[in-house]
Amino acid sequence: MDTLVELRNRIIYHSGSTDLETIQTAIAGVKLSICRITTDPIGHVYEPAVVVVIQGRKRTVLGERIFDYGVGQYLVVPIELPIVSRIASANAEEPFLAIALTLRSTSIASLLLDAPTPQRNPAKFSGLAVGTASPELLDAMLRLICLLNSPADIPILMPGLEREILWRLLSDEHGSLVRQIGSVGGRLSEIGHALRWLRSRYADIIRNEEMADQAGMSVSTTSV
Repeated sequence: MDTLVELRNRIIYHSGSTDLETIQTAIAGVKLSICRITTDPIGHVYEPAVVVVIQGRKRTVLGERIFDYGVGQYLVVPIELPIVSRIASANAEEPFLAIALTLRSTSIASLLLDAPTPQRNPAKFSGLAVGTASPELLDAMLRLICLLNSPADIPILMPGLEREILWRLLSDEHGSLVRQIGSVGGRLSEIGHALRWLRSRYADIIRNEEMADQAGMSVSTTSV
């Protein structure tokens, strides 16, 4: 059976009957999304994750940038970011379906130590990235969902599947972005630290010099 079809069937099997829901599964860091209606833009904060769309389409907006992604594509969120998104294509017969896996910096760093990927010139940081899921990535995601039917297997097999999925992402077109998630002291780490600091000071008046110091950037850069 086609991998996307099997993923679709599995997600629907584990979902409820409401029009819009996000399901935290029995596997830590793994969520399933199902939406049977299109939605208005909704603001929320994404944690570092990869989100693979199995059916339907979604639009996510970060600042002035628009990211459209649909069946067989994935969204990489490298750091916690405030975004606005909407389900652009969904109905009762063909709901929007997606699976998300939290991207843990410790897991990525460990994998890079054991099996370093070829160095690529990192792309200019754009906050998010959309890519096309390889057959190998989809297959690993399917085996991940299948663990929900065998709870006793989760603690034994999940670590290996997480590493496989991370490896597929590191080897893919946005591998340099995923690599930065596991790089302590890198630019992405500095940006993430600055964003967390800003959220803790949201009600305060913040000088550009303070923000630049937190982000490890020049004052002229943070003023743009």
